[in-house]
Amino acid sequence: MPCFHCNGFYSACDDQPVCPVCHSFLYQYQCTALKRDDEDGDSGTEEEAAAHAAAAAVGPSGAASDDEAQQLRQLRQQQQKKLLQQQLRQQQQQQPLPSSSSSAQSRGARLDALPTELILAVLAHCDDMAVWSLLRLGNRRLTQIIEREFSDAYWQRQLSHRWPLFTLRRPLGAGTWRSLYSDLLLSAPCLACLASGPSSWDVDEASSWRQRRLRLEYRSLIQEPPYGVAAVPTPVDSGRLSQWHAVICGPPGSPYQGGAFFLSLTVPHSYPLRPPLIRFLTKVFHPNVSRHGDVGLDAILPTNWSLALTLAKVLVCVQSLLTDPYTEVSMEPRIARLCIENRPEFERLARLWTWKYAMHDFVGPLAATDEPAGDGGGDL
Repeated sequence: MPCFHCNGFYSACDDQPVCPVCHSFLYQYQCTALKRDDEDGDSGTEEEAAAHAAAAAVGPSGAASDDEAQQLRQLRQQQQKKLLQQQLRQQQQQQPLPSSSSSAQSRGARLDALPTELILAVLAHCDDMAVWSLLRLGNRRLTQIIEREFSDAYWQRQLSHRWPLFTLRRPLGAGTWRSLYSDLLLSAPCLACLASGPSSWDVDEASSWRQRRLRLEYRSLIQEPPYGVAAVPTPVDSGRLSQWHAVICGPPGSPYQGGAFFLSLTVPHSYPLRPPLIRFLTKVFHPNVSRHGDVGLDAILPTNWSLALTLAKVLVCVQSLLTDPYTEVSMEPRIARLCIENRPEFERLARLWTWKYAMHDFVGPLAATDEPAGDGGGDL
């Protein structure tokens, strides 16, 4: 699946909707993949400009000072370093790439050669998503160590931390919390956003009246919650009330009925003068929700943002959007076209996605052969 924005021009997606390069620029996420060893953090023109400046600073006699000479030597070293790195990259591109099977075997052999004490030391510094990613490598020895060191209670705690509003509607057998945690992760539109938490604005200078209003809204959500809507501030940000978790139940009579859709809300410091940022943490087949999980505010707020709107009203608007998609302005034009031209097929795919990604609390996941295909598959 290519990147939603650059269509694979900048980087590979690794089964994610947005590549790391576009994600770091568009979604306020500092991706470690951008920190390459062959880059010095410049655009490639600073050396040339500095060289011209140093040459202009040389006196009429042609003799430069000690500082200028040192600067020129550093510039020459940087240029030589970049030249060597370019030659090394050209040689690596000319070499044939190893096959996936051989690279997997060599990676597995290197993991098997590591002592158990070293693996345990590395796991001690990993968070829950890093441990889950290591499990997906499929190495038998590494899997046995993780299963021995991380009990099912650990995955239950991490699931409650990532999805604090998740509730079970079916009996869960012993030893299955890890599978449920994995199903919820795979149902998220973007693992990078889920790992880094909700996108944040600077809220250090939040006014007191903003805080009072958010406390009143939180109290209202607890005492008189709207039907099928719940929201709580994140535990780490309960004081400033800028980061929220929310869940929306699929409206009855819609193809999303029975599903539990998790969302993240980021409240800016200028709230309520500016609307909150809303993002789905559950994949949903809808024309007004992008594959990255972003919700088009033009769809839920046809008019301008008003001070009378609250977080609860915005969530109710998102819930009503599941019943009546707004196809005139859409985040996914192909899904909007399918909704207009073939409504039964759209509802079938929306119901299939709801069953697959939004009903882990009630039914088990679909088999791998039941992946949505066609306009509802990975091409969207």
